[in-house]
Amino acid sequence: MEYLYLYLFLLVNGLFLVLLVDGLSIIHDYRTSRKAADQGDAEAQMALSVIYSLGWGVRKNINESLKWMRKAADQGHAKAQGCLGLAYTNGEGNLDKDYDEAFKWYRKAADQGDSCAQYNLCWSYIVLKDGKEAVKWCLKAADQGEIDAYDLLSQIYDFGLSVPKNGKEAVKWYLKAAEQGHMEAQYILALKYHLGEDVTENLDEAVKWYLKAAEQGHMEAQYFLASIYSTDKNHSAAYNWYLKAAEQGHEDAQSNLGFMFAYGEGVKEDYKQAVFWYRKAADQGYEGGQYNLGVMYYQGFGVDKDIKEAIRLYHLAAEQGHGGAQIDLGHIYSNGEFVSKDSKEAFKWYQKAANQDYFEAQLSLGDMYAKGIGVDVDIKKAKYWLRTADKNDVKSC
Repeated sequence: MEYLYLYLFLLVNGLFLVLLVDGLSIIHDYRTSRKAADQGDAEAQMALSVIYSLGWGVRKNINESLKWMRKAADQGHAKAQGCLGLAYTNGEGNLDKDYDEAFKWYRKAADQGDSCAQYNLCWSYIVLKDGKEAVKWCLKAADQGEIDAYDLLSQIYDFGLSVPKNGKEAVKWYLKAAEQGHMEAQYILALKYHLGEDVTENLDEAVKWYLKAAEQGHMEAQYFLASIYSTDKNHSAAYNWYLKAAEQGHEDAQSNLGFMFAYGEGVKEDYKQAVFWYRKAADQGYEGGQYNLGVMYYQGFGVDKDIKEAIRLYHLAAEQGHGGAQIDLGHIYSNGEFVSKDSKEAFKWYQKAANQDYFEAQLSLGDMYAKGIGVDVDIKKAKYWLRTADKNDVKSC
């Protein structure tokens, strides 16, 4: 319901400005609005709808808002028609969700040139899998400068929403939206330049658009920007952007921030801060955070040493596929460190890590096959894993 209030406010913002410029007080004066609305003035009826939706001088009442909205819509008020379409889409107030009714009102408003309704009509045609009509109405909205229509057109072509995929056309519209400040379009455009998808790979362009999105608060853009700075050894800039993403809850950024505090990269070494950020990531179920927090407990860095807690965290990370945690569990069970020695359990974890190309685990697996530790002797498999480990060791160098 609050969504509709906000939408109404944004949608009729132009009406507010016109009324204020004309020196009218219809928006702020309920009695004046009501009198004009009762006399059949469509703009006053829509204004009264807004007054009830926002609770300006009256108690908020969505059903009363919808009543006056319909009166204005029935008289051909384009913005009222577009809002009524949205109300039917969401099932606001005493209205049941009715997509046919929503479509009807969107079309009425769109035919009058309302860009918001044209945008919503485009979505309706996407749902109906009519790509030709979807593009037609999106273009009409875009021609009026509807930034979200730029972004929607880019998605239509990027993902083939009822039209053939067209990467170049998608990039064209992402760029138009991005240049108008559309945050998500800026991020997607950055990704495309970063990965060389539908454009020539260009890290400078990627950074440019990541930065624009990041400055608007886009969490993923902040993370990728930090990662690029980290790779370039610009640890101070990396720290700043990891921090912004981490504060928004980005688990990778939280774990990487923990790493920076643990090793003093871009910040003063601080094990307690490292633990703080590793824990943030771990509490979200992120395997990297779980493993790194486990290491801190295992070593007693920034927390009291607690091997039991470390092993618990290693298990959480290993079960999600974290290779480092799998190797450490392999070592722990193989050597009987703080747990009962269990060669079969060690073999299990080494094998999981070996299958992910961790050469250290492959070496251990080869040795176990050769000696029959935790598994039957199998010289053929022993040779396979030892050769594979040797190749991966060379690659890692």
